[in-house]
Amino acid sequence: RVIGGEEPAAPPLRVHARIELVLGDKVQFEAFGLRASVAGTLRVEDEPGAVPQGLGELRVTVGKYRAHGQDLEVETGRLIFARGPIDNPGIDARAVRRAGDVIAGVQLRGTLREPEVTLFSTPPMAQADILSYLVLGVPIGQAETGSGGSLMAAATALGFLADSPVAHQLRQGLGIEELRVESDSGGETLSVVLGRYLSPRLYVSYAVGLGESESALRMRYKVGRNWTLETETGVQSGADLRYVIEK
Repeated sequence: RVIGGEEPAAPPLRVHARIELVLGDKVQFEAFGLRASVAGTLRVEDEPGAVPQGLGELRVTVGKYRAHGQDLEVETGRLIFARGPIDNPGIDARAVRRAGDVIAGVQLRGTLREPEVTLFSTPPMAQADILSYLVLGVPIGQAETGSGGSLMAAATALGFLADSPVAHQLRQGLGIEELRVESDSGGETLSVVLGRYLSPRLYVSYAVGLGESESALRMRYKVGRNWTLETETGVQSGADLRYVIEK
């Protein structure tokens, strides 16, 4: 007992945990676009002051993955825990879409934080055609220009940058002159912007929102030497008349 002072705080409880999770035959998972039956065994080891570790494997037995308005069949889906951080397991996943005699698919390997994405198909075809089959069910040559936003949003979500060979093939196939990724002033939302000159004076672009952000159609028309009319139609619509002085 301490006379004339506060009682010393009790030392924090140090917990050493060993938890084993065994999934039976009737475990269902539905989130992030995935609807699947999941099986496997996972052992979680938690030591004071250390990152929880995982050991085991969880696998998809039957599943569908919905992305960009399409349902892909999950042929392989495994999360592999090799006594590493439980929030960064190894990943081995493969999902396909069948369109007539064509099978188009995407494969993910590596780790959950840094997956390596590969597109494949039967019969073999260009990467842009595979992506077009996954999203639209047709090759890039048969895709409508208006569907370019969905294709580029899918390409960006899979980690294909604006200067990648896949993006270059998509630009050529869709006749797009500009392709870039932009964010709002706060950096909270991202959009893929596709643009093209319809005439020397008229430029049209379409911004496709990624995630929860919305899409917008923009037009820029050069009225005169220094005057430009800009319009945007989307969640918020408006028009601006700009006067630019060139020095």
